[in-house]
Amino acid sequence: MPSSPTGPPLRWRLALALVVAYFASAACSLALGRALPDMPPLYWLPAGIATASFLIFGRVGGALVFGCSLLADGLLYGQGGPPGNWGIGQLPVALAATLQAGLAARAWRERERQHRRRFLQRSTELGYFWLRICLLPPLFCLPLLFAVLTMLRFVIPSLPATNLNQLPYLVLAHTLGTLLLAPCLVAWRDRAEWSWRWPPRRKWWSALAVPGVLLLALMLHGNALVLLLPVLLAVTVHYYWPGAMIAMLLVAVTLSAATLAGFGPFAAQVIAMRHVDLQLFLFSVGIMLQYLALGQEQLLRARRDLQRTVSERTRELQHANARLAEMATTDELTGLNNRREWQRRGAETMMLARRNGEPISLLMLDLDHFKSVNDNHGHLVGDLVLRAVSQACLATLRTTDNLGRWGGEEFVVMLPDTPLIEAARVAEKLRSNVAAAQVPDGDNDPITVTISIGVTTLRPADSDLDDLIKRADDALYAAKRAGRNRVVIDAEPLGTD
Repeated sequence: MPSSPTGPPLRWRLALALVVAYFASAACSLALGRALPDMPPLYWLPAGIATASFLIFGRVGGALVFGCSLLADGLLYGQGGPPGNWGIGQLPVALAATLQAGLAARAWRERERQHRRRFLQRSTELGYFWLRICLLPPLFCLPLLFAVLTMLRFVIPSLPATNLNQLPYLVLAHTLGTLLLAPCLVAWRDRAEWSWRWPPRRKWWSALAVPGVLLLALMLHGNALVLLLPVLLAVTVHYYWPGAMIAMLLVAVTLSAATLAGFGPFAAQVIAMRHVDLQLFLFSVGIMLQYLALGQEQLLRARRDLQRTVSERTRELQHANARLAEMATTDELTGLNNRREWQRRGAETMMLARRNGEPISLLMLDLDHFKSVNDNHGHLVGDLVLRAVSQACLATLRTTDNLGRWGGEEFVVMLPDTPLIEAARVAEKLRSNVAAAQVPDGDNDPITVTISIGVTTLRPADSDLDDLIKRADDALYAAKRAGRNRVVIDAEPLGTD
């Protein structure tokens, strides 16, 4: 549904634009739409303006339509338009125009409420648009108007007589006017979705060829009008729905004006057939362009939706892959590198250290009496203790140090560019910081834990990372045997509390 204007200045400007468009389209329909003397207009463009007014402003739009129709009947219809002179005859005409636009707008809104989306976005909706919005409202209102005017003439004999022969032409004129102008409302409604960038030069030919083909057909040979069909198709492809609708309006105005002036293929027809031939041409070409333009827009919208869906699925897949990579390399409980990832990074660090001749050291950490923590306080508290130990270690180490969970309550640290003595100092600092950490246990006293650490460094005889891990593990068990809560370097105790 067309969005209602939000601010009063915008509403006034839009209302004024609709009033101007109503009178301008009425004058155009009367001046250029007469292909035959004493016949109704070939198309009645204000019918589309009236429907747009109802859709944009609701009941206020109905009052706008009634006022414009009442004034236009007096100012413009004196040239032989719909029956009625200024006075009581104008009231039924204005009421019929308002009722017709109201019925069309109501059918439009019903369709939107039924499908819970904006109308005229799919080619399958065009049949409903042509029948329920373009044809049925004038088919109901105009015979009713003729009946009312006929009865009024019995009461007021001075009113002009109604010509029933004009009724079918009037119905077709109102239908064609709605068919030509109502789609422009859709172009205005969906203006935020159109790409208004100037097309490449290779696509300019279609827009420039429309007036060129029209001029060729009108001035040189009428059969050249068949060339207009592929040109209009190219305009639809290059400029989408708005371009197709504007081009169709240009064709309708140009052909009707040329026929009235005696030019073009329709001017050569028998006078009685001009009206029918022009309406038949405009109906057929207009319906074809609308179907093709809306079908193309549906395909473009489906492509945009597909691209959006593919982009969303790609982002979701990338996120899932990143999550899987994180799960494959990260310990879920502590957030540290797991054993596999730590070994991969440790092997890379060892290879670089050998290439650059830099020292590296390795620490193996184990929590003392961790089983008693789980037995006395539960596994949930035990998990909190493991997290607290990992956070204390991270706060102590450098960002370049490689800390990982080896398994259970064991942790391992790779210290690049760190000789053995410096690694021993780091290990002692880790031991003291972990001992100072406290884990709350509800109403009970906070829990404290200690760790034992084994320290080793890279030696020329080490063939791979497993050699360092084995020596650090042996040093760790030596610290356990020596009483725990201590640091041991290659099975040599460095100190105790």
